[in-house]
Amino acid sequence: MTVEHSPIPLIDLSPLVDDSDAALSKIAAELRYAMEEVGFFIAVNHLVPQELIARAFDEAARFHAQPMPAKQMLLMNEHNNGYLAMRRYNVRTSRVSEEALPDLNEAFFTKRERPTDDPLVLAGR
Repeated sequence: MTVEHSPIPLIDLSPLVDDSDAALSKIAAELRYAMEEVGFFIAVNHLVPQELIARAFDEAARFHAQPMPAKQMLLMNEHNNGYLAMRRYNVRTSRVSEEALPDLNEAFFTKRERPTDDPLVLAGR
């Protein structure tokens, strides 16, 4: 099956460069539909360099190739950063997942640092 014929929504992010309200509204509606009704989407024309994507995949493979004790030293913390082992999570962002079983994948989450005066930091989030 090609991307064009995929049941997973394909969201074109190229209109973001225009920064128009119409473009932002269209993409927001597409994202809402994808996350509430399907649970997944494919983003295209995002301008992330292919070299950076390849490096990220290489680093993910390197991390996940480690023995379990090494990965467990970096378990997810209260800010949802770190290692998430298999069967520890199930997605509840769409109606599709109401009766979903826990995921059979593992992941490592990171986020950007926020300054101490950031509203989310001040709110304890």
